[in-house]
Amino acid sequence: MNNTEKKEEALKKSCNILRILCCVPTIILLCFTVWFAYICIVTFCTKDKVNSQEVTLQEQLLKQRVDEPDSIPLITEGFDTPFFETCDTGILIGFKSDLITHLEYKSRLDLAKEGTYYLYPAAGYALGFIQCADLTVAFWLIICLLSQIKKDATPFNQVTLRRLKWIFILFLLFNLINGKIIGSIILALLLWCLYTMFDIGCSLQKQADETL
Repeated sequence: MNNTEKKEEALKKSCNILRILCCVPTIILLCFTVWFAYICIVTFCTKDKVNSQEVTLQEQLLKQRVDEPDSIPLITEGFDTPFFETCDTGILIGFKSDLITHLEYKSRLDLAKEGTYYLYPAAGYALGFIQCADLTVAFWLIICLLSQIKKDATPFNQVTLRRLKWIFILFLLFNLINGKIIGSIILALLLWCLYTMFDIGCSLQKQADETL
């Protein structure tokens, strides 16, 4: 076995190991994606129950706070303060959505009584679903990428480059969803540099193949 064959064999082994390692977070993220989707649907389907439970809870806390003001300071902290006062879900790249703007100065009890409190947990579950789905697809593409590298015995080809581009886009999208504008800009620059290096590598590989 010559040096080239040894290198190809080592590359294939490395790809196999990395694929196995990537399968673990992919399965975990897929489970979370399904769970968030399920709980979000359940929240919408049982919105009346969610609202009534919140009304009961907040009225109990209010009564307990009146009767024993010093007994539960941590539990009741903020229950009657402006709702979403410091909330920033990052749904719109760090900016407050129309939902948050609409509910900003209402308490949990007010929201529950008017029947809109369920939107708060539902929005959180929906955001969790989007984030987990984004990362699930990204890790699945990484597994596909490693399979392609193993098959071709080289990371420098157009198929790998296309998949790498989508992986970068998904990780960048995940950062933007979380409202990390500065981090997203830095990540975009780093990924652009890495993508450019792979693009150059693909061009050199193509030239070498044509020479042979």
